[in-house]
Amino acid sequence: MDSLNLGARPLITLPASAFPNRADVYVCEKCGRDLTKHLRASRAHVWAPMGRERFRCACGQGYLTGATEWDHFSEWERKRRVGESLVIGVLLSATFSIPGFLICLVLRFVLGLREGALVTGFIITALPFLFLNITFWPFVVASMWRTRIGTSVVSQRN
Repeated sequence: MDSLNLGARPLITLPASAFPNRADVYVCEKCGRDLTKHLRASRAHVWAPMGRERFRCACGQGYLTGATEWDHFSEWERKRRVGESLVIGVLLSATFSIPGFLICLVLRFVLGLREGALVTGFIITALPFLFLNITFWPFVVASMWRTRIGTSVVSQRN
């Protein structure tokens, strides 16, 4: 049985051209498709969303997404994002190096694993840095591909 949700507010639905006005659902004016997942509203104190700047609905109607491509960020913004991803990665890895070192000591002196202890300690230390940068750089490369190579391929077809 469905539960009663008496305190819920009704969903706000707007046409996608009204974006970035706040709504729960954005729909295409031509065909009525839900385009919410393609639009990215910016949030305070968070990096501006990076991605496609325009979205074209299946019906052909185009909309601004609220995102910005890597090449369209200022030089300062690109340096800030790279610097923050590297610095935060190093700080997290430094933090994880403490338990990594302790696990390395236990593996080496308690269990007698010399090489395994060193590799395990290194992996525990490096994982935060690798995870942070593996989640950052593919988006940068994809954005550069769209703006540099993808646009030249599209213009050659026209």
